[in-house]
Amino acid sequence: MKIKSVIAEIESRKRMYGIEEFKKCLQEIGNPQLQLKCIHIAGTNGKGSTSNYISSILKLKYKVGLFTSPYLLKHNDRIRINDQFIEDEKIIAYYNQYDALWRKYNLSSFEIDMFMAIMYFIENQVDVCVFEVGLGGELDATNVIYSIVSAITNIAFDHEAILGNTLVEIAQTKAGIIKENSCFVSADKTHFDLYQKICVEKNTKCILVNNDVPYTKNKNIQFDYQGLKIVLNTVADYQVKNSILALEVVKAYEPTFPDELIIKGLYNAFWRGRAEIVSEKPLVMVDGAHNLAGIEVLIQTLQSFKDVKIVFSALKDKSYKEMLEKLKHNFSNVYITKFDYPRAIGDEEISALDVEYIADVQQFILDHQNYQGLIVICGSLYFISDYLIRRS
Repeated sequence: MKIKSVIAEIESRKRMYGIEEFKKCLQEIGNPQLQLKCIHIAGTNGKGSTSNYISSILKLKYKVGLFTSPYLLKHNDRIRINDQFIEDEKIIAYYNQYDALWRKYNLSSFEIDMFMAIMYFIENQVDVCVFEVGLGGELDATNVIYSIVSAITNIAFDHEAILGNTLVEIAQTKAGIIKENSCFVSADKTHFDLYQKICVEKNTKCILVNNDVPYTKNKNIQFDYQGLKIVLNTVADYQVKNSILALEVVKAYEPTFPDELIIKGLYNAFWRGRAEIVSEKPLVMVDGAHNLAGIEVLIQTLQSFKDVKIVFSALKDKSYKEMLEKLKHNFSNVYITKFDYPRAIGDEEISALDVEYIADVQQFILDHQNYQGLIVICGSLYFISDYLIRRS
């Protein structure tokens, strides 16, 4: 089979949320994931950026495997080593070798990706792996690993039907990634007593990070942290917190990791779809702010721009009405659009909204070639992915 057919077949695999069948699948082949040295990152927002910062630092000294989701440009970008995507040929080879096993346990697309990541990292003898949680923590497919260091970025409302209707319930679910005799790091002060209790029960070191520090912003972001002069190559305010958490995770993993490599790794880091400038004329930014908390921090980032036009889209199962209202409250030019994805908002949802509809985002940008302000394409990461693929 060709790669497009293999990817289409993998992406068609669905199963109810849970982890037991995936555990049985890995047990049948000897639990290979336990061969890996792992770092595990959960949280409502910022876990992809934090994982990327960790990888960007560690790869200056080590061979680093990185597993994230969803993909932005192609399926392969979920699985990478030192920022190089897994090869098409390798995905095909794994499919040919293991599809019967995947079918036996009715693995979902995400579980198959996790399975391939494990095998790929072992085969390439990586020194350390960074795994971003897909959904929640305790029952997420990534939670088959044993992590030397685990971390939670923050807690906000998202996926309530699965994770719980209160922030405490969501925090408890995400804390399911904490392993025995390991180390846990978080900047989430609100639920830190909960994390500490779990860590005591598991004989795990518990570290609270203060990532609320002053910073300056022009074309990049600068701040001092524990004697280090950090420069982030981004205008996204929210990356201050993510980068500090990443720094502390690296120190927890290797306390003697060189400061100069931490500084360099944080500056070098680039994460697509997060306050990413994709055009200079007109100035266009894309950002995967896909829940209320994400929209709030995006709005904070955009305060430094004078004239802003927002093009937004989201999934039906998200609080898209509330997100849209927040955007309209802060910006006078907000538009809605739709994109090709089964769970995306469509004509029915859009017709009930009091906001101007844009049929073609690319044409909208072409019509604003001489616009002197900033155009922001934001919302679902699937929307951002669709936009980036279409413009590439």
